[in-house]
Amino acid sequence: MSNIHPSLGRQLLAGSIWAFFAKVAAIAAALTVHALLARMLEPDEFGTYILASSVVVVSSIVASLGMNHVIVRLLGESHSVDRGQLSRTIILRCTVIALIGAAIAAILIAGPPGHWLAERVFSSQLLTNCTAWVAVWLIALTAQLMLAEAHRGVKDFRMAAILGGPLAGVGLAIMLLASLVLGVELNLKTAILLSAMSALLVIPLGIWLIRKNTIAASGRFHLTPLQLASIAGPMLVTSITLVALNHADVWIVGIYLEKTDIALYGSAIQLASLIGFPLLILNSVVPPYVAELYKIDQHDQLQRELRRATGIATYAAVAGFLVVVLLSGHLLRIVYGDFYQRAATVLIIIAAGRLVSVCTGPCGIVLMMTGFHHVMMWVNIVAGAMSVLLMILVARPFGLQGIATVAALMIIAQNAAMLWLARIKSGVWTHAELSPRAILSA
Repeated sequence: MSNIHPSLGRQLLAGSIWAFFAKVAAIAAALTVHALLARMLEPDEFGTYILASSVVVVSSIVASLGMNHVIVRLLGESHSVDRGQLSRTIILRCTVIALIGAAIAAILIAGPPGHWLAERVFSSQLLTNCTAWVAVWLIALTAQLMLAEAHRGVKDFRMAAILGGPLAGVGLAIMLLASLVLGVELNLKTAILLSAMSALLVIPLGIWLIRKNTIAASGRFHLTPLQLASIAGPMLVTSITLVALNHADVWIVGIYLEKTDIALYGSAIQLASLIGFPLLILNSVVPPYVAELYKIDQHDQLQRELRRATGIATYAAVAGFLVVVLLSGHLLRIVYGDFYQRAATVLIIIAAGRLVSVCTGPCGIVLMMTGFHHVMMWVNIVAGAMSVLLMILVARPFGLQGIATVAALMIIAQNAAMLWLARIKSGVWTHAELSPRAILSA
């Protein structure tokens, strides 16, 4: 079959450039926010803020009911079949379902279940006092997530990247800086409220832009609620297990160790995320292309472009990892303060796991966007269950370093499994192409 998508490499590059600058802004804003909060809040309050942020992220993924992934897949497939004529209908249906889930989750968090989680599981009266604002933050983040994924699905990577984090992050950083300059005393509840406001403020812009960039439907939406649920169900379970795997360590620290330990661990995770930054860029660009090219049987081209992109990402990640190994303590001190140098070893361990995940490439995206989301679901279920069990076992005897080691090893095992399964099921390898000649070839 002829190569009918010759511009894919250039489109991935263009999308990656936008994603790069947006992710740089997002990470810079997040580091700024955390650096300010680490100085404006007590360590136990900062640790509780990190815990609340984790609860919001996990809850927003669960509340979206898998629609954040479904919307990208359906929009990508729609573009290859009807040139996107059903885009607005797809966006509206998926977003409404996600917001209904968010409203239910918010009611639970603000009510007795949320109080029970804060008091009985995390033993945090500070978190209990803030559950109402955590609920508002959850709804805002879910809406922000769906708008960003809608733009990703229609291949507007610039706005997908901007709406996905940096705009809200920059807004929050500005509000915190203003509070610091004006001498406003900040507490945990105010920090959570400002975080919710920063997410809410980007929603009107996202709605206006998605309406501007899509057309009214000229056809009939062909998926029944049962068919939609059959796609969303495995993706939801996959998302839950994946986010649980990514946040289980923070929750285990919150349950078994001190709240100041959450602050230490959270600071290490934030800096370690810089190592996974190149893969985040790649994952933010490739989903609609994977769905489209797999649909039209362009598997060889898809594999070639994914491996080249992963190779570039890997070189960048290796450079970042070397910096972390050499300067871990200094980086923590500069960004967060002297107290946080204690997390230097934890930072190196977590960064090693993130480096391996970059080398394997967007294998999970390939499984999810090619109809094998149920395979990824089971990989994440097994990885998530093993991760939680092992972290519980090592938490008290080995502390933060034990939890970090389990987290890194499980990320490595999970990505190795997904890499192999992506090849077996879809016929596409995603691991890094390290030959400079192959990477630079047109």
